[in-house]
This record gives sequence, structure tokens and C-alpha cells, in this order.
Amino acid sequence: IGTNGMGHTFPGACVPHGLVQLSPDTDTIPHNINGTYQPRVYEYCAGYQHRDSSIVGFSHTHFNGTGHSDLGDILIMPVTGDIKFNPGTAENPDSGYRSRFSHATEKAWPGYYSVMLEDYGVKAELTATERVGIHRYTFPKGDGHILLDLKHGIYNYDGKVLWANLRVENDTLLTGYRITNGWARVNYTYFAITFSKPIRGYGYKEMKPMLYNGMWRKFDIYRNFPEIGGRNVVAYFDFDLSDGTPLEVKVALSPVSASGALNNLRIETAGKNFGQLCAQAGQKWEDALSVIDVKGDYDQVCNIYSSMYHTMINPSVYMDHDGSYRGLDQEIHQADQFTNYTVFSVWDTYRALHPLFNLFYPSRSKDIVASFLAHYRQSVHGLLPIWSHMANENWCMIGYHGASVIADAYVKGIPMDEKLALEAVPVLMDELGQVDLLIGRSLAPLCHGVAQLGGRVGDGADGVHAEAHEVTQGLADDGVQGDQNGEGQEGPQTAGHGVHALLGVEVGHLLLLALLIIGVAGLDVLHLALHTVHAQHALLTLQLEGQDHQLHHQGEQDQRQAVGPGERIEYPGQPGKRHTDIISELCEHIFFLRLVLGKSRWLRNGIIPALVEGIASQYTLGGKKAALYGAVFFHRLQSVLRAGGNIAAPGRK
Repeated sequence: IGTNGMGHTFPGACVPHGLVQLSPDTDTIPHNINGTYQPRVYEYCAGYQHRDSSIVGFSHTHFNGTGHSDLGDILIMPVTGDIKFNPGTAENPDSGYRSRFSHATEKAWPGYYSVMLEDYGVKAELTATERVGIHRYTFPKGDGHILLDLKHGIYNYDGKVLWANLRVENDTLLTGYRITNGWARVNYTYFAITFSKPIRGYGYKEMKPMLYNGMWRKFDIYRNFPEIGGRNVVAYFDFDLSDGTPLEVKVALSPVSASGALNNLRIETAGKNFGQLCAQAGQKWEDALSVIDVKGDYDQVCNIYSSMYHTMINPSVYMDHDGSYRGLDQEIHQADQFTNYTVFSVWDTYRALHPLFNLFYPSRSKDIVASFLAHYRQSVHGLLPIWSHMANENWCMIGYHGASVIADAYVKGIPMDEKLALEAVPVLMDELGQVDLLIGRSLAPLCHGVAQLGGRVGDGADGVHAEAHEVTQGLADDGVQGDQNGEGQEGPQTAGHGVHALLGVEVGHLLLLALLIIGVAGLDVLHLALHTVHAQHALLTLQLEGQDHQLHHQGEQDQRQAVGPGERIEYPGQPGKRHTDIISELCEHIFFLRLVLGKSRWLRNGIIPALVEGIASQYTLGGKKAALYGAVFFHRLQSVLRAGGNIAAPGRK
């Protein structure tokens, strides 16, 4: 499902959120030729097209469902007869090492894939663990070969492989790495490969002549020389398969080192054969998918479970068993009590995938949030992931959707380093620190213009707005000015660069605009003005930074632990209230406006959500210390405006 046309899924073997996605690639369309983009490459984001009739080989890393691509690392192809080093073409498979195949011989289910390679008479079977791809090849009796193509890749181009290195450690073990320059600017993939039968002989071909070979030229490096290196390496390994038993190949990956890959191989597969590992992979999928129970006809059940399956391929584990991983700064880090993940297509996933994880897989969400915050710490820009994979930020798409991911996780009670989250969520360069103030001021003339048109609003509403605007704008000016003077974040007036105060200004404008429009329609202006005042007051109490709040810990809780959703924070004038209570109180006033606006679909579904989203987008790109709770507020406010539902806070509606 999804493997034809622009579905961009693959049929191969993996386990939930594994580093390895072992799957067939059916063509080699490059991303560009001499710098000229090749449009057909977009069809091969996942490496496979169901309509194709030949298979190039089986590579170990794939994206699922993305609109751009990379990876396709460490391609293996079982062959017989004369060795060919070029994959050939779809139009003429005989010109290379690829093989024809038929869908009639394909089988695929979670954790398993098999197909018959017709040109070689080889049955290929694939399964996987988190960090290891396991192959089982049943050859015709006689001699056979395994091709290892280290120049192959998805969205490939001439020069993508910066270097590949391969060591023949003994007659059953290979180690090595390759470094690529693709969508991930610098991607290190280390590997360790074991064979169930001894290698009889081996060699390789460098597909483009090396311009410099140093003193290596004194050796015959292309045949049975145990150290292989180059930018366009295709290696082969010969085996005696006359006994008719299958050849099993295990390929372990690591982002850190070849020794890390070897350790991953031993921990995940030692003492287990293909059948055992395949059963293990199937059970992992059974456990992961059993969080829901679906009843319906075949198409309904297939649709739901296939969709759930596709949600659990990426993000992917990106660390060794010992906790070491490559960070965004290209340094090797040690994960401290979390599993590090990669492949964060955040602009695709913040709306639904991460909220799904929060509900069904909260422990995974905890690790993903920790991975986001590790990315933030390692970023020279001080940013959460935009679109990142394999220890690289690829900067695809717009926005700062990581803020939404962390805000939603916080609301759902996912544990996190809250102090770091407060620092990381709304962030922008210091030189743009006044963007909030500019947005606030730009909305004021708009609101006043509407007020002039809506004369029925009356002096009372104008007075309410003027007073609220003066108070909140004053706090905002103080906050921004304090930051410019280098006065730090001391006290409520400079908390968050005045962002909280500006939040009050902008949402006050939002409420006033609704009030003015409704006033023109002859509704109860006084009642609405009262709600506007209450909303402004609730916003102004959200001063969670500076000296105007106090953390209250219960029992023997570690004093260094950040405040969680269930703990109490003292607010000025509102002792004993939690921040969720304050946010919910504010949302109640907004919800009142939502009910009043219910008769006007244009207002309810047009102006109000547009304004809220515009303001929210500014705050996810706001001043450097803007509060996480502002993002939490917008998360809830949007839900109210769009769905008209309850406010999701403990004991409140």
C-alpha cells in the first residue's frame, strides 16, 4: 500500500522505529546530472515503484512517506555467473547486475519481505532488528556472489559519496563506513557485515579512476586485498553454495563507529538465525499495533492497521546499544536516560503524528522530546529541529513546528526538562528580538480602524481596550527595552522580553476585533467587554518567568526538578492556582466568544482562526525567552475555536 505513484512507501522489512529499513530499490534515477534536476527522481523517494519490473538490490535505509529524499545506504545484491559492476537500466536489465522479478513471487508483511530474483534463480528473504538487516538468500547449487555497492543511493548524484572504506577482517566479517553529501550534508554510516559461509575470494572496482592513489599503487588492491577505499566502490564476494543451504547475511549499522556496529550486531542477533529473528520482528509489530482494536470489514481493518504501521517507521532510533550517538554538532554524545531518535519531518508530523504518540506511546514521546532538546543544545543556531535526519538539519520547509510538538507533549503530561523546554520553544536570533513588539503595534491601527467603522460599540468598549492596551503595551515596552539595555530577565516587567505582555496585547486585539464586529451586529457589547477584561487579566497573570512566581514542591521531591503539569505555581493575586487553571480560565472567555460567533460561519471559520494562527506563528518565532505556556495556550485556543469542544484541563470545561 502506497508503493506506486507518489505514495513514497516501501515494502521491505523493519521493526517499529528501527534504524534499519531493509527494502528493494527498483531503479537508480539520479537527483541531478551535471547539476540539472531530474524530475523522475521524485517518484523514488522510497526507492521502490510497484510498477517496475526489475530490482537493483536491497539497501538498508529508507524514508517513509516523505516529499524529498536521501539514504539508500549499503546496497547488497545476490548474483550468479559473471560479475557486472553497473546496475544497468530498467529498459535493459541485462546491461547490469539488476534482476527481473514478478509481483506473483513477492510476499510482504510487517518485519518480512521475500521475492524471487528471476535472472539469477535466487530467492531473497529479508527481516530486521532495530539496527541490523538480516538477509537469507537461497541460491541454485554452485557458486554465487554477493555484490556490495557502496556508491548506490537514493537521490544519488555523481559525487554524493565523499568516501567509502571497507575492511575484510576475516573470512566471515566485513567492517567499514561511508560518508555522503546529500540532503543530510554530512552523513556517516558505519557498518559491520557477517556471512554464514566463508568467503572464497573477493575484489572490487572503483567505478571512476582515482586522480591520486599515493603509494597504494604498489599493491594489487583490486583482488583479495583486505583494505578497500574509494568514492565509487562496488565490491564482490565469492561463495561456495554447492551444499544447497541458504546464505545468511547480517548487516548492522551505527552512526558512531564500526566497532559500535559490531556491538549492535552481537547484541541484537547473536545465536539467532533468520527464522528466529523474523519471528521476533513480527512479534514487535504485533505488540506495537495491539494498542488499538479494530472491527469492520477487510478494507476498513486493512486501512487502519496499514496507516498505524506507517506511523511507526519514522522517526528512527539513532544511537548504539551503549547509548552513544552522533549529534547535530557531529560530536559523539552519550544519551542520558533516553533513546535518541532521528528523521524529524516536523512540518509533516506536528499536527497528528506526535499527538498520536502522546496518546498511545507516551514513553516514545518522552524520548522524542528529549531528542528535540538534545538537538537544540547542539545547534549552533540554538534551534529545535526544522527537518532533521542523521545528525543533520536539512532546513526543509518553513515554520518552527517543534514548538507545537513540545507544547502538546507538555499538555499531555509527557515528562521533559521543562527549564530547557522553556528556553528552547520560542526562539529567534537576538537581533530580531523586537518582532513581537512590531506585530503588536501593527495590529493596533487595524483594531482602531474597525472600531471607527463599528460605531455601535460605544465608549465603554473603547475605554476597556484603551486601558488594557496601555497596561500591556507598557509592560511590553519595558521588557524589550530592558533586553536592549542588557538588564537580563529580572522581574516581571522584563520576563520573556515582554512576550507575555504582548501576548495580552495581541489576544486583546483579537478579542476586541471580535467584540467590534459583534457590536456592529447589535449584540450585548457590555457583556462581551466584561469577558475581554477578564481575558486580559488572565493573560497578565501568565508571568511565569522572573521574580513574581514561586515553585512549590511536595514531599521529598528533588528541588532541581522542573515543575510538572500537576504541581502548583503561585500567581500574583491568585494564590494556589496552576498554570493550566489560568490558561483554561482564559480559554473559557474565548469559548464564550466562540459560542456567540457560532451563527456566523465566516467569522467562526475565517477571521478568528486566521488571526489566532497568525499570532501563534509569531509566538513560535518570538523573543528568545518567550514562554512555553504561550504555546500551550494557543494549542488549546485553536482547539476551542475550531471544534467548539471542552477545555482540556483537569476538572474544568
